[in-house]
Amino acid sequence: MSRFKIELPDSWHFETQIPVRITDLNYGGHVGNQHFLTYMHEARVQWLNQEGWSEMDVEGVGLIMSDAAVRFRREIFYGSTLQIKLAVAELGMSSFTLIYGLYDAVSAEWLGSGQTGMAFMDYSSRKLATMPSSFRTKYAP
Repeated sequence: MSRFKIELPDSWHFETQIPVRITDLNYGGHVGNQHFLTYMHEARVQWLNQEGWSEMDVEGVGLIMSDAAVRFRREIFYGSTLQIKLAVAELGMSSFTLIYGLYDAVSAEWLGSGQTGMAFMDYSSRKLATMPSSFRTKYAP
């Protein structure tokens, strides 16, 4: 079976901490795979909020997720606090990639990673929108 790789960046645009809740565990006693996407979503919303944006309004246009990938490295247990790091990458005309690194907040051990393809969306016309120039300027390499 081939495995995909998520290249982690040298620097991050945002970091947050999220505690692992008892409801995040599965029957194996560790965090269920679906909660990785929940942690990524929470980190994304916190990043947008810090920038004064929301998923429905980034400089006048919304965001829509086009794809998602998760790479698991270690089990995560109740009582842990996650340090989630986020970076903007691969800017296109109307899309970009968000890279996520999940780490143990105490030991700094790398627990997994993820990425989401994000596109700018004009929800009134239900069509993709051009990336706002201020976003491009802020996150261009």
